[in-house]
Amino acid sequence: MATLIVYPDAADVTVREENHINEPTFKAYLDRHVPGWDKGPTGHKLKAPRFVATINGQAFNPQDWDSRVLMDSDTIDVVIPPKGLDPVSWAYIAVAALTAAYSVYTMNNMNQLGSNSSTVPTGKNIYDINVQVNKAELMGVRPEWFGRHQSVPSYLCSPYKYYNENNEQVLALMLHVGEGHYQISSTGLTIAGTPISRLSDDANWQLFGPGEDVTTHEAHKNIYTAEEVGGTDSSSGLDFIGPSASVTVSVEDDKSVILSEKTVLVQDRFSRTSYYGDGDRETTYYWKNKNLEWEAGTTFTITGISSTSVLIDDIVEIVDSGNDGTTGEPLPDKIIGKGFSVLSLNQEVQLSGAGSNDSTYLAVPLSDTELTFKNLEGNDVTDLTPAPSVTIKITTTSTDDGLYEVVSTDANYQMTVKRVGDEDWTGFIGGTYTSGISLDVTSDTLPDYQLGPYVGCPEGYTTDYIEIDMLRSSGWGRYDKKGRLQNHTVDWEVWVRDADVGELDTWQVFPFTYTDKSFDQVGQTHPITLPSPIRPEVMLVRKTKSYDDTKYLDKLQWMRLKSKLPTASSYETSTTLAISIRSDSNLSSSATNKFKVLQTRKLPVPDGAGGWTEELYATRDIAPAVRYIVHQSGGSDDDIDMDELLWMHDNVWSPNEEYFDGGFVDDGTIYSALKTVLQSGMAEFCFDIGKILPKRLFEKTSAGHVYTPDVMQGEGLTITTTLYDPDQNEGLIVYYMDPTDWTTSSVKCWLGDKNAISKWGELELTKGVTSRTRAWRIGMRMLRRTQGEKINYSFTTEMDALNSTYLDYAELCDDLPNFGQFGEVVDWQVVRNSNDELVAQITVDRDLEWTEGEAHYMTVRRHDGTGNGPFVATKVSNRVVMLDGQLDFIPNLTGQIERPLWLFGDATRYSESAVITSITPNINNEQTKCSVKATNYVADMFKDDNNTPPAEGVTWWE
Repeated sequence: MATLIVYPDAADVTVREENHINEPTFKAYLDRHVPGWDKGPTGHKLKAPRFVATINGQAFNPQDWDSRVLMDSDTIDVVIPPKGLDPVSWAYIAVAALTAAYSVYTMNNMNQLGSNSSTVPTGKNIYDINVQVNKAELMGVRPEWFGRHQSVPSYLCSPYKYYNENNEQVLALMLHVGEGHYQISSTGLTIAGTPISRLSDDANWQLFGPGEDVTTHEAHKNIYTAEEVGGTDSSSGLDFIGPSASVTVSVEDDKSVILSEKTVLVQDRFSRTSYYGDGDRETTYYWKNKNLEWEAGTTFTITGISSTSVLIDDIVEIVDSGNDGTTGEPLPDKIIGKGFSVLSLNQEVQLSGAGSNDSTYLAVPLSDTELTFKNLEGNDVTDLTPAPSVTIKITTTSTDDGLYEVVSTDANYQMTVKRVGDEDWTGFIGGTYTSGISLDVTSDTLPDYQLGPYVGCPEGYTTDYIEIDMLRSSGWGRYDKKGRLQNHTVDWEVWVRDADVGELDTWQVFPFTYTDKSFDQVGQTHPITLPSPIRPEVMLVRKTKSYDDTKYLDKLQWMRLKSKLPTASSYETSTTLAISIRSDSNLSSSATNKFKVLQTRKLPVPDGAGGWTEELYATRDIAPAVRYIVHQSGGSDDDIDMDELLWMHDNVWSPNEEYFDGGFVDDGTIYSALKTVLQSGMAEFCFDIGKILPKRLFEKTSAGHVYTPDVMQGEGLTITTTLYDPDQNEGLIVYYMDPTDWTTSSVKCWLGDKNAISKWGELELTKGVTSRTRAWRIGMRMLRRTQGEKINYSFTTEMDALNSTYLDYAELCDDLPNFGQFGEVVDWQVVRNSNDELVAQITVDRDLEWTEGEAHYMTVRRHDGTGNGPFVATKVSNRVVMLDGQLDFIPNLTGQIERPLWLFGDATRYSESAVITSITPNINNEQTKCSVKATNYVADMFKDDNNTPPAEGVTWWE
């Protein structure tokens, strides 16, 4: 079941209330336990809940509360809002509080192997819908199943993935089905509800019995997957991209470059969606600084930036200056206007609006009102066309394009740079650019990108074999100028050294090269055999630079780092299941830990001749399970009342199709296991003279053990009657395992007016019973018995009570009025009755009382304490009666042993029929006394043993 932690104060996460969630979803829990949680004070439906919840430390969207099936490992944290705080402010506080709370919770619950805390986990429970996923059971109880039942196998080895030669990802699993032998068919093996046979060639599975060689299937390998790299369940590994050698910002990219003074900052744009209930949502965008990982000394070019500034926009006069009076050479033509002092000597400017004079010049300002030009070669301009009045613009074009060198990078990834070859550079013109700009490393100044190192196997282990799983997640190649995908080459290396030696060890280098083009993802597993076993520390080194440019498909991801550990070749006592499945083909990743097995236990079965088969057969029967449990506990057939067990099998359980379909997944005792198994056959477990004896009540057809005041001691028979019990259940809800979907179902049992039932009890039969009819019959028998048992008896004998065992029938008598008569047999003989039949004639030790018009009965106690009878008795004389049959034993009247006892009376006073519930011997002063307790026999408790329950859908409140 999931865990719910409620924090009443967001400011103090140490104050909390912890509960467990049995419902499948969080909404189902709220609907049942928190009425009106989604409504306001006036009953209106709230737009958003009045509290904030997280699941496993992550935001838990209210829209998912009804669809997210809760797992046993889930933890939901809820913070109750303080009064007077607006919802927006409250949301920020709650998320912060829950994040802190989850961190505290997980830290306190971490259990490292080798600690002194308990390492035996609770067994995985098929009876709990919230725990039906495969997982490892470190130090756990190995489950054992009987009959026919579905189970969720646990991992024997860590699941591992690899890429095969067809670029397909394969998941390999080695699963523990259960202790002992089982029969499984392909239709009984499912993945998230889909039979494995439907997956055709995508799945390869093999069942191994106890002791069989499992090395024939690849899933047997004990492969360790380092969690630091990706782990088996991760859908993404570590980016093996390295510093990008190029950053290109185009219109399509959610990227920007900010140039300011002497700094460069690259940003990526992200989006965040907020949910407010009833389908309302809001998407906001934010920028996040990008770390280019360009170290100091890296040189790069900036291209694609230019800016135009208007220096002069005014009416001017263009004057022809004529010739020099001395030399006769033409003088520079003048521009007469104002504001020319903003121009610098030899500043490159553009003249526009002056007709044929428009061009690019070098400015030569003479004063604030006079200006001449030189051409770009540095010669005076003397051929301007004069104009008395013309509106012109003088502009200049500047650019931040150029070659730069990284000086440093701060904590916010903002790079300080200098312009190469321009010592007088004062900084960028500046601006924020979201398109048309490129930053390209121009020299081999970027170091090789290193990822890791990470340790490849657990502490205390060594290996000589590792695997590196790499994924080219975006395809592979580069686009040429015509948009065609071409081959692209990247060189990279795997470096390995001994983690236990560390920096004192020398790296072993294993080079790899990718040269390819592909629009599809490409996954590859690279096996590496090391010269000798070590505890490997592994690092990847990318030799070829990456490009942050849509023209290149060069993204590499390190998906998994694996190592092979010592591997078992067989499992002596367990049935195991090996599976390899192409997990990228017909299955989602969420389904690959939902393998279930429908198995039938194989055991020796009765051979029909009073013994047991040597061969194992698939069976659901109760008797084989009882015998197996006794043998597994160190016992043998000699410890079981085998005659009784086989009689029950042949005459009761097997003919009535009463089976035990269940398993044991947690710690328990032999006693509790036998009790659970026998309960499914309406039987109970007890010892009789050192033997295990299955006991079940049957409809009474003969007399039980006879106990009269002649054998009772002390005060004789004590009778206690309960006329009314306010705590007694009026109906019973019986839980059983529904084999259609292997979830818990229930059936109701009642007597009398079902509409008047106000108190229901519960009976748990999910371990063992998978039939609705059988669950109902067991429930009805129990209900009838508990409602009918109103009388309790107690008495004490010497050793006579040891003739009885638990649940034996007894005939009780007392010397009070309204009871039958009792005494000793004085004589007996065989005579012929009026029909000329041989019958017994009994002489007793006292006068018998006869009621006119009533039938009378007599039971004679055998020497072992059991009753022979009842017989219909006919009066011969005051102390002599004739029975309607013969005794089945010869009474010993010699005085060497106690004489046989008898009971006599009419139908209402003949005896008190009872069921023995306990016998407690007590030895005092070398004398043995037995205290006996019993309840009245309930004749109608068997009425529904062969009936069927009401049709499904009929409910008790109808």
